[in-house]
Amino acid sequence: MLFVIGAFFGPVLIVGVIRAYVERGKVVESIILSHLINQTQLFWTYFISGLVGAIVLGVIAISMYSLARLIGLFFAVALIAYMVVSSIRGLNKLDAGEASI
Repeated sequence: MLFVIGAFFGPVLIVGVIRAYVERGKVVESIILSHLINQTQLFWTYFISGLVGAIVLGVIAISMYSLARLIGLFFAVALIAYMVVSSIRGLNKLDAGEASI
């Protein structure tokens, strides 16, 4: 649930990934372990995509400011949608007792 909230509020996402890393060492059930591995992969995908997007938009913004704002808005909405949908899919699989990976 922290990842869904974290899509809109970054510090919560960091707390979620720290908890996932801590809990991975304690968990013995394969379903829970796959869920925690999926959470950490989702965090790094979100983080690296956001970082690359910010760098690319910074370069575009130098020459075409209004286009960069439009692309940035689209990219941010797509990234948030990806995080929310992936988190909800993972929670549904966890609830159904299926592995996330």
